[in-house]
Amino acid sequence: MKTLKFVATLMVCISTTVVFAQTTPKNNSEKRENLKQEHAEMQERLQLTPEQQEKIKEIRKNNQAEMKAIKEANKNADKATQREAMLKQKEKNNEQIKSVLNETQKAEFDKIKAEKRAEHAGKHKKGKK
Repeated sequence: MKTLKFVATLMVCISTTVVFAQTTPKNNSEKRENLKQEHAEMQERLQLTPEQQEKIKEIRKNNQAEMKAIKEANKNADKATQREAMLKQKEKNNEQIKSVLNETQKAEFDKIKAEKRAEHAGKHKKGKK
């Protein structure tokens, strides 16, 4: 009987570990790889010139530094304040990128962003069920 209880407890522990392992966030290298793929897809869909690619690369580099500064400046703030500051920076970054694009590219950029928002919303909706 003790063996049966032990085996049952062990099985519960193993299955719980498997569930948590499947839902844990990706590691940084996977996140970076996904980001690189998104950037490559965006370059292709927007048909960026080499000059535009360089300008956008610089904008993203500056944005990364700004986001890091925002995180540091707001590390003791509540989540809503942190989120608001980061969303403002994200919008600023998008506007800087759009300033490099022509009208056709801007329309496609907006379309890509809308697709990403819909995809993101769909993922979060599934998780709440």
